[in-house]
Amino acid sequence: MMSLFAQGRSLLEQLRGREELVKNCSYMIIFRGLQVIAALGTYYFVIRALSKDSFGEYHYILSVINIVSLVSLKDMNNAVMQSIARGFLGTYRKSIFISLATNAAGSVVLLGFAIGHYFNHDLEISIGFFISALFFPFVHGLLQWHSIQIGKENFFRNILHKGGELFSTYALIIAGVLLLPGTLLIPLLFTLFIPAIHNGIMTLISYRSVSPDAPVEDGAITYGIKTTIYSAANIISMHLDKLLLLFFLSPAAVASFVAADRIAELFRNITQDVSVILSPKFAKCEHYTRQLDKYLKIYVFVFGAGIIIFAFTLLPPLILFLFSENYADSIPYAQALLCSVCIGNMATLRFRFIRSKIDTDSHRIVLLSTSLARIVTSLILIPFFGIIGAVASVFLHRIYVMIAVNAMIKKNYPLDGIR
Repeated sequence: MMSLFAQGRSLLEQLRGREELVKNCSYMIIFRGLQVIAALGTYYFVIRALSKDSFGEYHYILSVINIVSLVSLKDMNNAVMQSIARGFLGTYRKSIFISLATNAAGSVVLLGFAIGHYFNHDLEISIGFFISALFFPFVHGLLQWHSIQIGKENFFRNILHKGGELFSTYALIIAGVLLLPGTLLIPLLFTLFIPAIHNGIMTLISYRSVSPDAPVEDGAITYGIKTTIYSAANIISMHLDKLLLLFFLSPAAVASFVAADRIAELFRNITQDVSVILSPKFAKCEHYTRQLDKYLKIYVFVFGAGIIIFAFTLLPPLILFLFSENYADSIPYAQALLCSVCIGNMATLRFRFIRSKIDTDSHRIVLLSTSLARIVTSLILIPFFGIIGAVASVFLHRIYVMIAVNAMIKKNYPLDGIR
């Protein structure tokens, strides 16, 4: 214990002179805390406005959208951020039109789902997919403006934009389901409409702010395309469980799993945010250092302890309050999924370091191996064990990622560059 306190004092001393980093982390923590409260409040109203089957169907549509988003070249955003951090602003302008072109294909796929459900007499789901096809290119294809702000380390401005978008979306969803309860189309519409409008406006502003003569980093666009291809398996693996639960069980089973996973996702996002803040620093680091590794381990230990305490004290009554007694069966699943977050936190941060380098080989090996393992695990466990199988698949995936990332760090990024 004394050693931990000593490390804490040492950490505080070494953070002197890095007030900007501490300030950015503080902004992100405050923002994420407010988002968690707002998101949970929104779920309180949505759950009571929709039946359990409708809530499951709503998340079925969102899962299909997320899988189709593999055409969105999302890893292009990471490549653009790296280039911006290294001074190559022209990469941003070049990336936008490539991304929009691929996202048009996503709209066609969603339109196909809409037509299929229409002929299957699932009118509400069909309309939901028509709405999704309309907004898809703007929601998923115009995200690069975030990369400019993050690459320039303008985190406070980025948080203000994200916060405004999220809280506007939540407010409109709540108002919508109170005025027109019983239909999944209201929360779906506002979930897509607000980000689409915001991304369109910010893209116009950001595009005009970058000179047409700004330099483009060699290999950055190719790197973004390649890593997106490798990420396709990961996107599928993340959302396949909900589709399998719908196919083998029911929309209500999807709803129970989503309710359990929603809390865990909010905590996963915290570490994702920390990794985003660190990513410009990582992009400039020559080596993965012993000191950096120590700081990351302290964060993971403290945050993990807090998650476990929360999971077995406040989480059960919180789920009953937010989701009602109809979702009491989600409590043990939510506790297990929260514990799985603790396993994956260190791997998330270390993998962000790998992603901050133009290293397609390491990126490919980690993503493909872990994603394919999760897909196989889900296909085996969910048909036989249902929601328990889905939770076990998530747990095993975290372990896969931890092993794969640790092996890649040791192989390609030894501490302080010493092999």
